[in-house]
Amino acid sequence: MFLSACFLPTSSTTVSGRVTQYGEKPIEGAEVSFGGTGMETTVTTDADGKFTVTARHRPTQMLYLNVKKKDLE
Repeated sequence: MFLSACFLPTSSTTVSGRVTQYGEKPIEGAEVSFGGTGMETTVTTDADGKFTVTARHRPTQMLYLNVKKKDLE
């Protein structure tokens, strides 16, 4: 039996937040990735360090949130 990924039930989860350095200075331009392995959605933080990202995933799939920023002081 062959099941395509489009036949598997999916859910979506939205996460919002703010990326700061040492809890104070907002970090603009950080890449925030969210989702399951191989199905991540990536957004970039705004001038206030804020982001909102939505990922589609299987209902029981483990989700990961990663933040990267090059040349951080």
